[in-house]
Amino acid sequence: MAITHGASEPKEQEYKVLEPGEYPFEVVDATEGKTAQDGPKLKAGTPKIELKLRVNDEATVYDNLFFSTNTNWKVDAFLKSIGTHPGEGNEIEIDAFDLVGARGMVRVTKGKTKAGQHKNEVGGYIWEKF
Repeated sequence: MAITHGASEPKEQEYKVLEPGEYPFEVVDATEGKTAQDGPKLKAGTPKIELKLRVNDEATVYDNLFFSTNTNWKVDAFLKSIGTHPGEGNEIEIDAFDLVGARGMVRVTKGKTKAGQHKNEVGGYIWEKF
């Protein structure tokens, strides 16, 4: 089956690269998944949540939360930032759908794409200033 498309002049996608710093964020999308293959710190099948964050109401930043003993520190910092950390030693069930709309603070750093362009990255989640 063919799809009809009204073509226009192609444009390069524009995105805002923030200066490194601390910014407010809102989770605009969250998807549960699992890692596809073994890596240096994670095994294939490790549960993860892929986050799409709207940072400072002007930029989109993507991040992953991996549920492994090597990366629990990041999950704990994220939960503390959005005000849902259950306290040390307590368990919490996390549904990605419930994270949409959550707000917190994030430390943004600059990274590079495979093509060498600058991009925003999450350097950590902050809760002291929130």
